[in-house]
Amino acid sequence: MHEINVKRIQPQYPTLDTVIAVADVLEFGADPTGQTDSTAAVQAALDAAKAHGGGTVWMPKGQYLLTDTVTVFSLCTLRGDWNDPDAEDFNGDYGTVILARPVSEDCDQKGLIDIQASAGVCGLTVYYPEQDIKNVKPYPYAFYINMQTLAMVRNCTLINAYRGLGSPGTDKCTVKNLKGTCLKEGVHVKISTDIGYYDHLTLTPDYWANAKGAMKNADPSEIIAWSQAHDSAGLTVHDVEQSQFCHITVRGYTHGVKFPCEPTRFMGSGPMFDVNIDDCINGIYAEEGTYKSSWNYVTDRHPILTSIDWRCGYNITKGRIAGSEYAIRNDSPPIAPLEKGMFADGKVKTGCVRLSGVTLEGKTCGKVYYTQLGEDIDLSGYTVETNRKVKSDGCAFEWLTDTAGQAEIQAALDKVGAAGGGVVYLAAGDYYLTSGLRVPANTELHGAAASPIMVATCGTVLWVRIPGEESFEKACEHAPLITLDGDQAGISGLYLMYDENIYLLDETQQGRYYNYAVQGRGKHVFVFHCCIMGCTHGVLLDGCDDHVLEHIFTACVERSYVIKNSNDGLLLDCLGNGVYQYCSERLNVIRGGKGQYAYLAEVGRKNTHHILLENCQGMQLVNDFIFCARTLLQCNNVRELVAVNACSDSLTSYLYEFDGGSATVLNSVQTNGNGYRNQGCRLTVLNAMSLFPDDDRDVSE
Repeated sequence: MHEINVKRIQPQYPTLDTVIAVADVLEFGADPTGQTDSTAAVQAALDAAKAHGGGTVWMPKGQYLLTDTVTVFSLCTLRGDWNDPDAEDFNGDYGTVILARPVSEDCDQKGLIDIQASAGVCGLTVYYPEQDIKNVKPYPYAFYINMQTLAMVRNCTLINAYRGLGSPGTDKCTVKNLKGTCLKEGVHVKISTDIGYYDHLTLTPDYWANAKGAMKNADPSEIIAWSQAHDSAGLTVHDVEQSQFCHITVRGYTHGVKFPCEPTRFMGSGPMFDVNIDDCINGIYAEEGTYKSSWNYVTDRHPILTSIDWRCGYNITKGRIAGSEYAIRNDSPPIAPLEKGMFADGKVKTGCVRLSGVTLEGKTCGKVYYTQLGEDIDLSGYTVETNRKVKSDGCAFEWLTDTAGQAEIQAALDKVGAAGGGVVYLAAGDYYLTSGLRVPANTELHGAAASPIMVATCGTVLWVRIPGEESFEKACEHAPLITLDGDQAGISGLYLMYDENIYLLDETQQGRYYNYAVQGRGKHVFVFHCCIMGCTHGVLLDGCDDHVLEHIFTACVERSYVIKNSNDGLLLDCLGNGVYQYCSERLNVIRGGKGQYAYLAEVGRKNTHHILLENCQGMQLVNDFIFCARTLLQCNNVRELVAVNACSDSLTSYLYEFDGGSATVLNSVQTNGNGYRNQGCRLTVLNAMSLFPDDDRDVSE
C-alpha cells in the first residue's frame, strides 16, 4: 500500500474552502506538461486514496493528458487548481487542465472521469485538443455519475466538450459552478429519487469562442449553428423529485432546458430560480409522449411515459427565457382518468410550467402560466449569494490518524488555536468521542471528505459514546459534541454518528436525548460537507453573524438547526431525511428492528422541526429540504429573511411558520401538509407549488 502524504495545499488561485491532500498525482508519475499519458498515474493516486479510506487527490497547476476513464472512488475527490474564466482578473491561465484524448465515440453511458458515491471532482478545466467545429467528433461525457448517491462536481470548466455532465440515476447530486461549451449536451440529470442541487450552471458558446493560450478557438456562430442543427440541449432534466436549480444560464442550443419523454418512475417536478435562456430555438421544451400508468405507479417499475408530473410541474421564479420558435413549449401530454377513483374530480391533468417574475420572449404552448402576482412583479432586487467562504485563515497545520484518541485530537486543536489558527486534519478512519471537543477561533477540524457525504462506509467518522439521557434538559448538562469556540471556527468533511440512539429508535422508536451535535460561538463559524445522524438536535448557533451551513445531511429527532440572535447567515443545501441513517451497512440497525418506515412515521413526522430561526436578520435559506417531519421552517421575529427553493415531502404540519418580522419565500414545493401559518409577519410568498398547483395562491400580507 502506498503511504499517504498528507499536506495542506496552497493553490495559486483563490479558493473558498481548505484544500488538504492525501496524494499528489505528481508523486505517482503524472506529467504536468501534457506530453505523456497521465491516465495510469492519476488512477494510481486515486487508488491510493481509496486504500486509505478516502481523501483528496491533488492535481497541481499544469496540463495532464488523459486517454481513458479514471474513477474517483467513494469519499475521494480529484481536485485541481481552478482559475475561473469569468473572473474579472482572469489572466488566460486556466490552472489545472485535462487534455482529453479518449476514443471518439457517440456514447452517453460513460465518461472521461467516473464519479462514485460521496465522491467528487473540483477545480478542473477540460479541453479536447482534437475537437473541430468544422468536423465535430462525438465523445462520451467529460464527467459521469453512474447510479450513485451524492456525487459532486464543483468549480469546473469545459472548454469544448461534446457532452458535459451525465447523471443517470443519482440521488442528491451536487453540481456547483460548472461552466462551459458543450456541443451536444451540457448537463443531463435523470432519475433522482432524492433532492439534487444544481447551482451556477453556465452553458454557452463563449468558453470555446474565447479560449486562451494554446487552445484552438471556434467561431461562436458556428458553435450555435452546429448545436441547433443536432437537437442539442443545455440542461436535460427527467424523472427528478424536487431537485433544486439555482442561477442557470444557457445560450445557443436547440433546447435551453429539455424535459424528455421517457419511461419513468416519477415523471419530474421541482423549483428553478434565476433562469436565463437565450439564442435557443426552444427556451424550455417538455417533450410530447403517450401516458401509460396504473394507480400503483410508485411501486411499478417503469409504468409512466411522460415528461412533466401531471400532479404539479416545474415552478420557475426570476429570469428571462427566450426562444426563436418558443420561449416555452410544453407538449407534456394531458392525463385523462384511466381507472376508477384515480382522480377524485374526474378532470384531465397536465403537468405545468408556472412562472413568477420571469420575462418571456417568444411564443408559449401547453400549460404555461404566471402565478397570481407573478407576471408583473420585479424580482431583480432579490439575489442570493451561495459562494461564501468556509475556511479559517490560520497557517498552523496538524494531522492525525484514527489511532489518535480524543485527548490527542483536543491537544492538536489547542496547539493550532494557540498558534493563531489553522487546520487539524483527521485522516479517514473511526474516532470515538466520550465527551465534547472544542474547536478554537480561526481553526478548522477537517475530515477526509471534500464532497457532501451521506455514507459511513469510509471517510472520517466520529462515533459518539457520550451517554444519552432521559430528557433534553438533562442532556444539556453535557457539553455539545463539538463547540465552535470563536470567530471563523468550523468543521468540514466529518460524519457524526450517534449509533446507539439510531439502534434504539429503530427497535422501539424511543431514543435517548443528547445535547447539540454542534454549537457555535462567534462570527463566521461554519459547518461544511458534514453528515449528522441520530442526535436529538443538530446545530445551535447563538450570536453567530455571517455563519455558513452548507451541504449538510441530517437525521435529527427534534431539530436539525436552531439559529438565534444571528444576522446575515446562509443555510445552503441543508437536507433532512431519517432514511439517511439506514443507508450504511455499518450501522447496527441493518440487523433488523422495525425499520425506517416506522421511524419516519413514529419519530420524524411526530417530532422533527427542521429549522428554527429566532431574532435574526438578513438570513438566506437556499435549496433546503426535509422529508417526513412536522415543519421545514419556524421563524420568530426574523427580519428580512429570503428563502429560495424551500421544499418538503410528507409533512404533518406547515411548510413554514412565521411569528412577527418580515420574510420573502420564493419558489417552494410541498407534497403534503399545509403551506404556511402567519402571525404578524410582513410576508411575501411567490410561486409556492403543491400537488395541486392550480389552487395555489401567491401571498402578500
